[in-house]
Amino acid sequence: MEDERSLHVVMFPWLAFGHMLPFLELSNALAKRGHHITYVSTPRNLKRLPPLPPHLTQTITFVALPFPSIDGLPDQAEATSDLPLESVEYLKKAYDELKTPFTTLISARRPDWIIHDFASYWLPDVASELGVPCAYFSTFPAAVLAVWEPCLKLSSRCAPPEELLERLTSPPELADFPTKVANLPFEAKQLLDFNFTVNASGVSDALRLGTSIRRCRALLVRGCLEFESDWFSLHAKLYETRIIPVGPLTPSAEEDSTREDDPKVFEWLDKQPPKSVVYVAFGSEAHPSRDQAREIALGLEASGLSFFWVTRDAWMPSGFKERIKGRGFIQMGWVPQMKILAHEAIGGFMTHSGWGSLIEVMQFGIPLVFFPIMIDQGINARVFGEKGIGVEVPRDALDGSVTSDGVAKTLRLVMVEEGGAGVRSRVGELKSVFGDRGLQGRYVDELVRLLKETT
Repeated sequence: MEDERSLHVVMFPWLAFGHMLPFLELSNALAKRGHHITYVSTPRNLKRLPPLPPHLTQTITFVALPFPSIDGLPDQAEATSDLPLESVEYLKKAYDELKTPFTTLISARRPDWIIHDFASYWLPDVASELGVPCAYFSTFPAAVLAVWEPCLKLSSRCAPPEELLERLTSPPELADFPTKVANLPFEAKQLLDFNFTVNASGVSDALRLGTSIRRCRALLVRGCLEFESDWFSLHAKLYETRIIPVGPLTPSAEEDSTREDDPKVFEWLDKQPPKSVVYVAFGSEAHPSRDQAREIALGLEASGLSFFWVTRDAWMPSGFKERIKGRGFIQMGWVPQMKILAHEAIGGFMTHSGWGSLIEVMQFGIPLVFFPIMIDQGINARVFGEKGIGVEVPRDALDGSVTSDGVAKTLRLVMVEEGGAGVRSRVGELKSVFGDRGLQGRYVDELVRLLKETT
């Protein structure tokens, strides 16, 4: 007989919106099936999440843990987007101090499962002591975890930096499919400096991630076999923990409707011919350097293409705005990205290659220009590139620098030139995967079945 029990699941994401939002998407998907969700974060972050659909307000409960005061953290800084990259280590220190109130919460509520993030490396031990199974939910795709796995093992053995750099810049040795996916040297150095080194919290990100994977009951991955079957198969060779794809959790354009749009944005887009505009956006936390931003700007200008550029930096090359007037639209701050991607004028997307942004754009069949900036983004770009659905802007492998000529040529190749016709054709084929709500539903149904097996 079918098990119709309702589960109680506690969600505890890391304090970054690229993590909190996918956790909320998964919460919504489970709540729609009648399961009760307790979503745990800090006060200011909970206030900044999008509102729940009215029919889920009785099944999802938000619980705010008091945010601790930490030297090095400004007031009101409760998420990575509130801080420069070099200060995020203090946020991790604050996150670790949530262990005590979180333990008290779990002791009182006794959920069926805890679904947690990489940063709470201490949580599996807490869950084990209280007799509650836990699953680590990776907002990174399967390929990223596969490429990083040997490095996590080396890091746990305190391997020398040279050995870590070699592994970070090499494709997985156990892959039984052709791939050259790896980090470039400048990306590997950045990972080593920021993610594989002990920081102010007293723990490296690599230790957090490796411990979370090894000690959890199940590893949930935001992704699907229809796109990453080869990488999921590789996981079985690399990790002892059971791996469960939960689907891409693709948000819909309607989810951008919670904030008021700037009418000038769509007035401009409505005047552009179909598929003529390059949408340029690098997410809320991945910022090009000033030198990179200059070359991107000059490359957009040299391409001759129309573009819509979302940026948080008011600086632009001298005379740039005047020269591109009418052909380019520069928007400061937040925009309804899903609505923009859905607009018929958009013909290409120059992106930092964050997994969330790639998932969003795939349901619209828009060809991609990759400009990865940090953490997992280089791996994401190369996985998509090997599948022939985008082209990466050429970079200097040692320092990550870029030229305006390289930007312009890549944009024109993907958008208009004959050599990019295959990219424009293949990207449309993935609409049926990332935009298939029925497929997503089946992944969540299977997740529920597996969670019930152990409760």
